[in-house]
Amino acid sequence: MASVVGYSAIQLTAVLALIALVLQVLFEIDEKISARKTPTWYPTFQRALPHISEEIEMRLRRGKKVKIRWIGVTHEAGWPFSQNILLSMLGGRLGEKGALSVELALLDPDGDICQRPNSPDRDQIRSTKEKISRFGSSQAAELAEHDSSLALYLYDHRPTWHALLVDEDTLFYSTCMPSNLEFASPQGGVEVISVDSGEHNAERVQHFVAWFDVIESEARSSGKYAESPVT
Repeated sequence: MASVVGYSAIQLTAVLALIALVLQVLFEIDEKISARKTPTWYPTFQRALPHISEEIEMRLRRGKKVKIRWIGVTHEAGWPFSQNILLSMLGGRLGEKGALSVELALLDPDGDICQRPNSPDRDQIRSTKEKISRFGSSQAAELAEHDSSLALYLYDHRPTWHALLVDEDTLFYSTCMPSNLEFASPQGGVEVISVDSGEHNAERVQHFVAWFDVIESEARSSGKYAESPVT
């Protein structure tokens, strides 16, 4: 009798393992199909935001640890967008197993670029910075509990593009016109770049990562950053 029970347990374990494998394969197939259906161009960043949100939320619901890195200027729209996703995740509305790391790069309101007559709104940048810092402080325990994090980095060079990278594979990229420095939002359409769509696009993603790494490194070395939980 014991041997029969033991054999049944082994069979059940094997069946569950097979089901898990099949589900994983189905998820991967679905991701590839979804990627092929995804538009590769949006006329504005605002039009792209619903797709960006869906992409992040899909990964979180599947229990993944998701990382977004976003180089912007004021993040007047970028921070509320990021905050909403963080709140949904912390509230359990995107599943219980996912984790989210949000890293935002903003133009330094006290740097040289923001002292120009046609600079972006310094007060808006300061306001966004304060809001991010307050959220990080008030939600530090919840972020740590969910293995998640929030960070901001200040940089001081003239932005020529805005871009948001989801994990290491999907980049949303938009140009900034040099004559329109005072306008914080992207002035070009948004291109969706996937590392799976060719070596040239993989190189563009690496270009973004290289710039973001420099921004983070310089912000940390100069003390112009904030993070939660504190590491």
